[in-house]
Amino acid sequence: MIVIHTDNCLNPSAVRHAKGRTSPEGFWADTYNYAALRDQVLVPLGPTGDGCYSPSSYDSRADPSEPAPYVQAPKDALVIVEGMFLHRDGLAPYWDTSVGNV
Repeated sequence: MIVIHTDNCLNPSAVRHAKGRTSPEGFWADTYNYAALRDQVLVPLGPTGDGCYSPSSYDSRADPSEPAPYVQAPKDALVIVEGMFLHRDGLAPYWDTSVGNV
């Protein structure tokens, strides 16, 4: 089983806080790096991917940071992605199933 935490795909703080540290719009729109989540995790672990993924695109100790080294997932891996804002339209095509309040 592979567990992906969206907090490992945060945008750098300059992007996250560009609209202000308490901005609801910034919190919704700018907290996560969805392109990195898609390109480094969801596509490689998807049905047509090669299984080689990066479990993290963000390290809070090195802001901004480089992606974690890529690793090869087992062919039969169960992938669980947990975090906020995952029911957004741009991510819906990547889920086989979803649990949560929608």
